[in-house]
Amino acid sequence: MKTEVRTNWRGDLSDSPACADLSPAELEVLLAIGGTRVLEPGDVLFTEGEWGHDLALLLEGQLLVETVQAGKLRELARVDAPAVMGEIGLALDAPRSATVRALCQARVFVLDGDELHRKVRSRSSAALGLVWNVLRLLSRRQLLLNRHLLKLLEAEEPRFDMREFAARLNEWAL
Repeated sequence: MKTEVRTNWRGDLSDSPACADLSPAELEVLLAIGGTRVLEPGDVLFTEGEWGHDLALLLEGQLLVETVQAGKLRELARVDAPAVMGEIGLALDAPRSATVRALCQARVFVLDGDELHRKVRSRSSAALGLVWNVLRLLSRRQLLLNRHLLKLLEAEEPRFDMREFAARLNEWAL
């Protein structure tokens, strides 16, 4: 994994939905607590099971999200830029729930989770704006998951008990 040295990351960050509506000064605050990476095809950003709480903003490229289930590698998603990765580890202080690797050359801005937590606790407008935008992105993702779940529930022959699964999702969200 290479680190790219570049002087105008502010412009790239402002294109990320996670940084929508942040001022140039707020973007500078985020630049001070993060770093940039260029991933080559196959490079791993996060590894399932490892502890980590850094937040990654995918600026260019495509990432593969995969997990091991019952000893078998399963593809969960292919994520195109712009996107946010690592929010579960950041918010829950839990091991990474999946492995994320580059499918092509990708540019990622990684925010240090400890520094971001400090900024949130000190009520930094940059950190609070970023967290608010990530919350909005996650809410949109949840709406899509809900719609997908409803389609599965309406299927004539579900492969497993979707109602139990839906109830569990609600429990897990608490």
